[in-house]
Amino acid sequence: GDGDGWTVADGDCDDTDELVNPDAVETANGRDDDCDGLADTGFADGEVDADGDGYTVLGGDCRDGDAEAYPGAAELVDGHDDDCDGIADDGLDETDTDADGFTILAGDCDDNDATIYPGAVEDGNGKDDDCDGVADNGQWDFSADVDGDGWSVTDGDCHDQDPAIHPGATDEEGNYLDDDCNGWPDNPYDQQDLDGDGHPLLWGDCDDSDPDRHPDAEEQPNGIDDDCDDQVDEGVSGHDRDGDGWTLTDGDCDDTRSGANPDVANDPSLSSNRLYIITASRGDTFITTERTEAYGTLKSTLEFEVMDADGAPVDGAMISIYGTWEVYGYPDQWAWAGEVVTDLDGQASTIVGEYNPYGYIVSSSVGEYPGGDLLDVGVWETLPYETYTIVTDLEGTTPARPEADEVDPADDAAVTLTASFAVESYRVAADGAYTGTFSREFDGGRLDAFVMDDDSYAAFLDDEDFAAWAVTQDAGEADIAVDVPHTDGWVLVLSNRDTLASTMVGWLQVAIEPAGDVEWTGDAAQPALDMRLRIPPGDHLAIELAP
Repeated sequence: GDGDGWTVADGDCDDTDELVNPDAVETANGRDDDCDGLADTGFADGEVDADGDGYTVLGGDCRDGDAEAYPGAAELVDGHDDDCDGIADDGLDETDTDADGFTILAGDCDDNDATIYPGAVEDGNGKDDDCDGVADNGQWDFSADVDGDGWSVTDGDCHDQDPAIHPGATDEEGNYLDDDCNGWPDNPYDQQDLDGDGHPLLWGDCDDSDPDRHPDAEEQPNGIDDDCDDQVDEGVSGHDRDGDGWTLTDGDCDDTRSGANPDVANDPSLSSNRLYIITASRGDTFITTERTEAYGTLKSTLEFEVMDADGAPVDGAMISIYGTWEVYGYPDQWAWAGEVVTDLDGQASTIVGEYNPYGYIVSSSVGEYPGGDLLDVGVWETLPYETYTIVTDLEGTTPARPEADEVDPADDAAVTLTASFAVESYRVAADGAYTGTFSREFDGGRLDAFVMDDDSYAAFLDDEDFAAWAVTQDAGEADIAVDVPHTDGWVLVLSNRDTLASTMVGWLQVAIEPAGDVEWTGDAAQPALDMRLRIPPGDHLAIELAP
């Protein structure tokens, strides 16, 4: 097709481009030039400046598909990490300009108008007062005669978008509408039980001429809605609803589509998405691989578990999935099929096609598997509706946290420290071979929390064992209360140091007050702290008060 001397049958993977064929030289352009199934073979990830902004991934570009994002770029209030410092919109949500209690990142869609914020009452003024994306939703001028029939809602019009419906109109038989707005559809016809089955139209009879059809009837395999629930033959297995010659009893897995039945299930030409995991992306680089469920016919599930050498879960491991082109007549050619990233438990899953082999490659900061240009075949044939668990152990280890020994504070406690925190969600950063740099949000999350003196904090920073007056580990939320002495400064630490790629997002409240019979004078009292927290992987947040 492109005149390069290679046909698709010979191995040309793009017969519309003469520069792409098995004899071509691989270049760092994001394409598979030599048709070996891998793009940019021999080039390290991130050597290409894909968006032309002067920075590569290896040079620190955190979104190499967006020329407006690179190290040193101006941070904008857009939900993105524009300056590639690991924090989106940092420093831009700290000011509530209109003093309505909400910042832009807290959901305020107009931070220059104190009457506009999440939860405000919609005022019918053409503005989106409650910041839900819709202006004047729920507002209506009930005094206007919208359909021009001489009646408004205030006057009693029960359907002011249909001029045939208003008070005084003639109630038409059999249309199931309240034409005269007296509260009774088809009055007086709806109150009659014409077929004697004990159910008038008003009580849900969908056919008042057939005594076998009413809300209490038993559904029959006859192609009719017997029980008046707007469904035909639901729960009945003996009826061939789609007319393909197969009933649910015979093994039809979808009796609403004639193209789905046991005669076509094993035919590769009729089974969709046998290879690719359907992916979708948004402009903010969010990637999802959950669309195969909506497009596939018979589906299978791959579940991955990635552990380090000590058996600890590895978060942020990128799993690139490959499948063969056997269904297209090329059983020896493997092609990229999708990418998933592991969560805090080292797990990831995706829906894939059926009757196909799938291989995978794991990439992580603590190791690669199987290594080089190789891939491991996780399953040689996926059967419909089956789930396959694939466990991978990497050679490296995740960061080990030092031991924390909880001890009682000294007897001269002068301050009662209370702290509450909650991790609402966490985002796992990933850098895929094909999908590029993106992040995946998960519900929940966890942190370690400690209250300690300055010496213990120094040991904590040096990754040494330390003593603490309060110890809380692997908590999604916690309330801490501890009396601390006045002779030493104290440090409250929220630690995310044992994760590789997960940023914890939530809130923190801290307050101090006199302990026991102690009284404070002068300016000793400190205001309570109420803040949002965002702690990157391998990092921690420290709140410190000097003695």
